[in-house]
Amino acid sequence: MSISSLKLENEHGNFKIIRGRNYAAKVKYSDFNQRITVKSYWGKNVFSLGKRLKSEAKRKNYGKIWVKAKTSDKNKFIRLGFKSEAEIPNFYRTEDAIIMSYYVNEKRSLHFNKEKAEEIIEKITNLEPKNKRPELNDGWNFKLAESSDLDEMAQLYKQVFDSYPNPIFDPEYLYKTMQENLVYGLIYDNNNNLVATASADTDPELKNAEMTDFATAPEARGQGAASYLLMELEEELAERNYQSLYTIARSISYSMNKVFKQAGYEYTGKMIKNCHIGGKLEDMNLWCKVID
Repeated sequence: MSISSLKLENEHGNFKIIRGRNYAAKVKYSDFNQRITVKSYWGKNVFSLGKRLKSEAKRKNYGKIWVKAKTSDKNKFIRLGFKSEAEIPNFYRTEDAIIMSYYVNEKRSLHFNKEKAEEIIEKITNLEPKNKRPELNDGWNFKLAESSDLDEMAQLYKQVFDSYPNPIFDPEYLYKTMQENLVYGLIYDNNNNLVATASADTDPELKNAEMTDFATAPEARGQGAASYLLMELEEELAERNYQSLYTIARSISYSMNKVFKQAGYEYTGKMIKNCHIGGKLEDMNLWCKVID
C-alpha cells in the first residue's frame, strides 16, 4: 500500500474488533468524519461498551457515536445518553437494529439544512413504487466491477464528490474493499466510458447489506442509471439469500431519496450530521427494504 493510501485510511478509519468483559464490537474510528461507528456488536455488557465508546470519543475530540443497536438493548443505550434516530428491520436476522446516536457536543446534534430535507421527504411521501423494470439506454452495459475498472471508478467518484466519508477516490482502497465484502456495480456507455457506479456493502453472516457509493457522471444523470444499478445489485444479493437491505442517503438529495422510495424502500429516520460528504457534515436519511 502506498504512503498516500495509508494516510487516507488512517484519516477515514478502518473497521476493527474491540473486546472487553462480556462484549465485542466491530468499530471504526474516523478522524475525517469526527465520529465512532459501531457496525455490529456481541455480548450482554452493553453498559461497559457504551462507556468505553463515550470515553474514547471524548479523548479523540469526536462529535458523534452511532451504533446499530439491537432492539432489546435500546433502553440500555438510552440510559447511557444515546438517542434513537432510525431503524433497520431484520439487521440482526431475527431482530431489528435501532440507530442509537450519542452527541459529544451540542453543535454536532443540530440539523443540517432541516427545512430542505423535510421538504424533500414531503414531496416524495406519496410516490408509488415503480412496477416497471428499469431499462438501460441503447448501447449501455452493466457489469460487476473487476480490478481493471478501479482507476475509472476512482476518477468518477472524484468528479462527482467534493468529499466522501470513505476514501473512494483511491483505487487501492477500492481494491481492498472488493477483496473484502463490497460488491460494485458499474454502467458503461456506448463509448465504453464509465458513467455510473454503486456498491453493496455486505455482511455475509447476518445477511444484510448497505446499498451505497452511488455516483453518476453529470452528462448521464436523469436517465435511470441509479435505479438500474440498484435493481441489479438487489438481484445479485437475492441470489445470495440476503434479506435486510438499507441505504444512508443525503437528506438534501431529492434524486437519491426518490430512487429508493420508488424502489420500494421505507424511510425510517434521519441521522443528524452523520458524515462528511460534499465538503461538509450532513444529515443522512435511512431507507430500508426486506427482500425474500
